[in-house]
Amino acid sequence: MAKRCIYVLRNNRICGRLGSGDPPLCDTHLAQVMEDEGAEEDVMESIFRQPAVQGLFDRLGTIVEQLGGVLERRLGGVGVGGAPAGTTRPRQPIPINPRVILGFPPEMKLTEKIIKERQRALAKLWHPDIGGSPEAMTRLNAATDMLLKKCRDSA
Repeated sequence: MAKRCIYVLRNNRICGRLGSGDPPLCDTHLAQVMEDEGAEEDVMESIFRQPAVQGLFDRLGTIVEQLGGVLERRLGGVGVGGAPAGTTRPRQPIPINPRVILGFPPEMKLTEKIIKERQRALAKLWHPDIGGSPEAMTRLNAATDMLLKKCRDSA
């Protein structure tokens, strides 16, 4: 069954043409990735080097720090990892945008299918059983739930 190409274009939009493989890429972008990076290199590594994807991971680092502050407040004075409260550096409040976590541009129209496909692709990278962190999976699942709820409420 053909899936949609997840290649991020220069305008930060997802290609969306029919593709195959894991991750799914259309013939044009698969050839481009192979030509740019060499056939022996993993396609996934090439995707991770795209500026939009790198920006997503940078943003996730900031979100992890923000979530640490939330945990500290909710645990009633105990810092992350049991450290005394106040031992972590101050954090600036940053709004958590589920679109950013899943790598969707603001103007992209989302459907349940698109959201679930992206969640599955990112889960393969961030799942704790394959070297990811539980925090990353928690963020991913929360962002997916938020977007799916918005999608269902707007239908």
